Amino acid sequence: MSITQLTAARTKAAPTVEMTPDLIQRVRQLEEYVSEMIELFDEIEPNISIVKNIADELKELESKTITVVNQFTQQIYLKEDEADEIIVLLNQEVQRVEDHIDAVSYTHLTLPTSDLVYTSVVAVYLKKQKKKDLE
Repeated sequence: MSITQLTAARTKAAPTVEMTPDLIQRVRQLEEYVSEMIELFDEIEPNISIVKNIADELKELESKTITVVNQFTQQIYLKEDEADEIIVLLNQEVQRVEDHIDAVSYTHLTLPTSDLVYTSVVAVYLKKQKKKDLE
């Protein structure tokens, strides 16, 4: 509502409201302030559309990211399944090798165990040497 309209509405206003010069000045200031705000909003409006475009781009990026993450997750599960199959095959092969290890007959050189045992062997010269050879 402009000042002219307020002045015209003065006659219709309640009898207790009086249009003093101070009130008219305040209304004019308010009118200027509102005009400035409208201009600022006009300047901001293109920026709001830019923000909306960025938001749309971010939503699209989010969707693509979720798709990529889901694909990698599927690949990880597939590789995990392949690794589990390899472990099963390796365990079966180890069991097959363990089942086919032949037992060695018991002699004085063997120890009574079913585990593999490593022994050291030392070569010793058993023929007696003459004292002359030693000196």
